Amino acid sequence: MDDFNDPDALDDAAFDDAPPSKSQRKREMHALRDLAERITGLGKNQRAALPLSDAFHRGLTEFDRLKAREAKRRHLSFLGKLMREEDSDAIEAALALHTQGTAEATRAHHALEAWREALLEDGNALTLWLDLFPQTDRAKLRDTLRKAQASRHRGTGDPTAYRSLFRLLRDAHGADPKPLSPPPSSTTP
Repeated sequence: MDDFNDPDALDDAAFDDAPPSKSQRKREMHALRDLAERITGLGKNQRAALPLSDAFHRGLTEFDRLKAREAKRRHLSFLGKLMREEDSDAIEAALALHTQGTAEATRAHHALEAWREALLEDGNALTLWLDLFPQTDRAKLRDTLRKAQASRHRGTGDPTAYRSLFRLLRDAHGADPKPLSPPPSSTTP
């Protein structure tokens, strides 16, 4: 009895061996259900890249087939139950890689859009771009840039040259492994 009142006499290992509490088990089940919900939000190709069992893939196919909101909610709980048999750490790591890749692609897309606008507005941006990406076809870039500027000034609303300029920048950057940052703010008006 004296050992119970003495905090130094208690062994921490005795607490570690205790089974998880009901609240802890519920938190873990909700976390697995949330992971299953994140997976259902992915496209089929992205799901195929995840380390999932055949049973879970069949469950995802069934989830996609369902239309009623309540049926989807119940099936999501079932997917959470199936998730107990999956390697959730490996799945989380694969999802993190996917999310990171998507975020990087989005940043690069926005940077390319900023470069396109800078090129259309400021003549100095062309020199900066060509210094950063010397592999760019200079003649084609200048021609496409002229067409996009003319279309913008005419107000014709023809986006062909505007899109061609973006594709040309994307292709020039795609050949270069370094990450793309937006143009310096001094190049924009």
